[in-house]
Amino acid sequence: PSKPRMPWCPSSAAPPRLAHTYPKHSHISLPFLQDCECFSHSNRCSYIEVLNTVICVSCKHNTRGQHCQLCKLGYYRNASAELDDENVCI
Repeated sequence: PSKPRMPWCPSSAAPPRLAHTYPKHSHISLPFLQDCECFSHSNRCSYIEVLNTVICVSCKHNTRGQHCQLCKLGYYRNASAELDDENVCI
């Protein structure tokens, strides 16, 4: 049986990449992209092969976390705002 094909990346002497970053609404058909949920605080996700998980990249609006669901240090959750609100962390 053949191995599943990974996205192409240029050859180098470095060890194989441990993460691949893709736009949230990528035209690439990969099963893990459906798990890219960032509550509208990021447009990019990264697939971490070793952990077999997807994380949001460059969270905005003072958010952080795997799905931009937490507030950065020094900011607090606005209890009157939904998770996808730009003012969720104040």
